[in-house]
Amino acid sequence: GTAPGTLTDWYDGVRDADRALRAASPQVGRPHIWASQLHMLFNRLGLAPDEERAVCRLAARTLLDRGDTASYFPDDHTSPDR
Repeated sequence: GTAPGTLTDWYDGVRDADRALRAASPQVGRPHIWASQLHMLFNRLGLAPDEERAVCRLAARTLLDRGDTASYFPDDHTSPDR
């Protein structure tokens, strides 16, 4: 390429280290990366662990919602005692 020698050496070193790390550990799926990024965002926003858990529960319940009609005595995740 056209990069100076120092930058090329740095790029090659980073690329080699990345390849070595990827070969040494199992692939991490996107859900794990998403969860990690969300956790770091909550840390930066200053959320307490209880607040973080509340947001995660809300997100999980939203993802589980299938759009069924509401029941007065639900047995699924929409039950108030769950």
